[in-house]
Amino acid sequence: MPRLIVSFPALIGTSSSDLVVGQEDNAFPAIGIEVLKNGVINTQAGKDTIKGSGTGGDDFGNAGTGTGIANSGIINAGTGDDTISGTGTGGYEYRSYVAGIGISNTQGGYINGGDGKDLISGLGTYFGTGIQNTQDSRIDGGKGDDSISGTGIGTFSGFAIGISNTENSDINGGEGNDSISGSGTGSNGGDGTGISNSGGSEISGGKGNDSITAIGKGSNADIGPFDSDNAGRGIGISNSKGSVINGGEGNDFISGTGTGGKGTGDTFFGELGPGVGIGIINSGIISLDDGNDTIIGTGISQGIGIVNTNGIIYGGAGDDTLTGYGASIGIQGGTIDGGSGNDYFKARRIDASSNAVSDQGGAIADVLIKGGCGADTFDVGYGNAKIDGGSGLDKLILPDFKSDYTILGNSNNYTIKRDDFTLNVLNVEQIVFFGASSALGS
Repeated sequence: MPRLIVSFPALIGTSSSDLVVGQEDNAFPAIGIEVLKNGVINTQAGKDTIKGSGTGGDDFGNAGTGTGIANSGIINAGTGDDTISGTGTGGYEYRSYVAGIGISNTQGGYINGGDGKDLISGLGTYFGTGIQNTQDSRIDGGKGDDSISGTGIGTFSGFAIGISNTENSDINGGEGNDSISGSGTGSNGGDGTGISNSGGSEISGGKGNDSITAIGKGSNADIGPFDSDNAGRGIGISNSKGSVINGGEGNDFISGTGTGGKGTGDTFFGELGPGVGIGIINSGIISLDDGNDTIIGTGISQGIGIVNTNGIIYGGAGDDTLTGYGASIGIQGGTIDGGSGNDYFKARRIDASSNAVSDQGGAIADVLIKGGCGADTFDVGYGNAKIDGGSGLDKLILPDFKSDYTILGNSNNYTIKRDDFTLNVLNVEQIVFFGASSALGS
């Protein structure tokens, strides 16, 4: 089957269930469906399917990339429960594969699921990117309970990204209870990232009870007599400076899980350590917006749950839960602001099975956590950090016994020391301890 190229005139569907298919194999590059700058696919009403598959050709020195759907025009699925899917597989060249991209939406391209319960999905293998949205482009789920999903798989020292949103682009779930998800699995020293948002771009759940979830898995280390591969990093969500992730209106759920690759252990050829897993890396803005929202970052294998260096995480209005689980640190850096509402903050150091360890020293590090307005609870272990309860009757929960700490000051300004850590606490009315029923404050 040859590549389907759409330019002018537009490809218009019917009121029935339409099928638009393009497939190209063993080409340099291979593209299943290519919508050019002035091209339009509009399937109108009905349960429509738009499906593209591209498999790049193999060549010793210059293999072909594979892209399922390449769009720089307009793809509109119209009303109905529609599916837009792309599968891209890169070709093989000497000791490596080249990029496979499921859906590439670029140069101002627009993909719209329209009204209905729509699925927009991309699968990229071999240096894989599931969905690549770049250069002022937009993907919109439209009205309805939609799913936007990207899966990237790396092979032969390949990195992988589930969803890449960059260069002032936008991914929006639209109105409805939507799901935006990304999964990236690296190979042979490659990193895996679930969702990467950068370059002044925005990802938003839109109106409704939405979820934005990402899983990144780094590759395992490998060592031999002639070559070796270090373990790869696993990053759930990466949100760069100038970029925004917004839950939108509703009770939203944002989760990033990063698992670093396994080390080799002690072998005849030496030893390579494990990779780092980071749940959420944020140097931009993550806003949960209105509603009773949840954000969770989990970092497994020498990991950090939430790395918020120079970033802001804002809970907005509502009773929000903000959590970081990490093998080394739960929450690190920047500012986390619960906003208005009765918010719950939790940080834990965990083991390889994601269970809390007994020593919670350093569970938070170099971070300002602000409760805002409301009766807030801070259950974050202890570390070098600052907590400001704001207005309302706030509570700090500390692990172990009161006698394990040196506590100076009063509810307006506590200084709490343990081991080599100093925790500064402002505007918190009550301190309780896991190890005893005793409490400080009113």
